[in-house]
Amino acid sequence: GTDKMAQQAACRCLLRYFDYFAAKDLRALMESLCPKMVHLWLKVNCDYPDFISLLPVMVGYCGIKYFVGDLYQILQKLQGYLSVGKKPVPYQSRSETCKALGILAKHLHNV
Repeated sequence: GTDKMAQQAACRCLLRYFDYFAAKDLRALMESLCPKMVHLWLKVNCDYPDFISLLPVMVGYCGIKYFVGDLYQILQKLQGYLSVGKKPVPYQSRSETCKALGILAKHLHNV
């Protein structure tokens, strides 16, 4: 939808759910949700820090296997969050983007 407050609340809820699933070690649930969340993450045009934070949570818990096929698109989207030329990007969004890039780099280095 176009309701910015609802989008922000949904992003926060998704992040909290994934944090909860990881804390409770619900691996089967995380593994089943991860591919769907990757496609949702790529489809939705959202620069909220909580939404950006979903990526490192998913990669950190499920590994890189669900992200390899879409890696180019993921990197393009993350690069867009760092671009200053188009529109101002909030500092916290840029910070979360850098964390996501660091986690991706760490997992790719181990492949």
